[in-house]
Parts: sequence; structure tokens; C-alpha cells
Amino acid sequence: MNTIKQQLNDQYNILFTELNIDSKTGIVNNSQQRFASKACIGENYINAKKKILFISLDMGKDENYKGNNFQNFDERRVNVCDEDLNNKNPHMAGVYGTALYFLQKEYNWEKQWELLKSGNMYFKQAIVLHKNELTKDVLSYISLINMFNFVTIGRGFDVDKDNKIKGRAGANDRVFIDVKKELKLLQATIDILKPDVIVVQSLSLRNYFKQLSLDGIDVFVGFHPSVFGRNIKYRLPNKYIEHLTTKR
Repeated sequence: MNTIKQQLNDQYNILFTELNIDSKTGIVNNSQQRFASKACIGENYINAKKKILFISLDMGKDENYKGNNFQNFDERRVNVCDEDLNNKNPHMAGVYGTALYFLQKEYNWEKQWELLKSGNMYFKQAIVLHKNELTKDVLSYISLINMFNFVTIGRGFDVDKDNKIKGRAGANDRVFIDVKKELKLLQATIDILKPDVIVVQSLSLRNYFKQLSLDGIDVFVGFHPSVFGRNIKYRLPNKYIEHLTTKR
């Protein structure tokens, strides 16, 4: 694990130097942008029977806004791999359920997957209903990164005159500072983590992966698990997995 973290740190240091990012805070020089987090590497990922890397969009909110810095490996792992099945937001509930699906045969979790997919409930609700029958440490077997590395400082915590949160909507920080350099970091991260499976959590990202070297990796591109509106049906475990595994 330490070797992998050091290899990843070497790549983060390259990005920080090239984009003039403060090494302690992650703040991009002369901007309101801050590097949000290093990768999440689950405690059991390195020795997992099947390695799954989830690639999400941007960070849901500026979780280190008070310290005005970025999450290190340990902080990110704690935030992502929380074993409290009552406390999963729609995104992380979807990550949990998708990991359970892909790892069911490796760890004899088939009956647990059947519980999630058999009812007409979204991932989040199904996990809460069956929490006493589900394995709590499923997320310890995965790794997870964000496609978009930066947050606007304070995102998700400023309020407007009506006391409503500003800047919390999706796509607020779904931009690259330097797409070429950030895709280089993405490729290096994949090469270091050596996943067997990559789950890309947005159809909008699919074209970026055509630019990467992914030989020997099964890549699945689907909806974000917190999808809403006319596609909200894909929060249902069976619908989500069906689409993810047949519409690549």
C-alpha cells in the first residue's frame, strides 16, 4: 500500500508543480480553485480478488472547506469507505451496490446482491432496508477517484439571501484546469492502481476514455448513481446494472 501511495504522490507532485498548486493547501495560484482530494484506496483493495476502480465526476461538496486544504489518502478512505449503511447518500449507495454486484462471485455475496435487486427500491433505500443482512465493508475492496480534480473554495457551504446553499448544483466544478495534464494524471493513476474493472459514473465522460491506454481492463460506462429526472429509474439496482453492463 505504501509503495502505491508513494507512486501516486509522485504523480500528484508533478501536477502540483506544472499547475502551480500549493503543496500544503492544494490551492491553485491566483485562483479560487483547490485540488480536492487524493485517491481513495480501500483497505482491502490491494489484495482484492477483483480490483474495481470507480471514476466519478467532481467531489460532491468541498469537504475540507474549514481547513481550506485537500483530503489525503487516509481522510479520503475514511470518507468513502464508511461502513455505516444507514448513512449512504445516493451516490455512495450506488457505489456500494455496484461493488457488491461485481464482487458477488469472488466473495459469495450472491444472496446479498439478490436482496438489493429484487425489490423495487433505489440503492439507498434497499441498503437501509437490508442493512442487517449486508456486508458492511464492501467499499474497503474498491478504489475511487474523481474525474475533475478541483473544487471552488467553499463550494456547498455559502448561502444566499434566502439561506439556500449556493454552488451546490451538479456541474459546478466539472471543468478541467488543464485537460492534457489531468488526463496524464488519470492514466498514471490507472497504471499504478492496476484495476481489473473500471466503472465510469457518467455517460458524459465516455469520450475521454477513448484517449487512454486501457488494455486488459473491463471498462463500464453508465449513469451517475444519483441520476434524477427522466432517468431516475436507473437508481434501481437492477436497472442500473443492466444499463451499465450492456450499454458500453
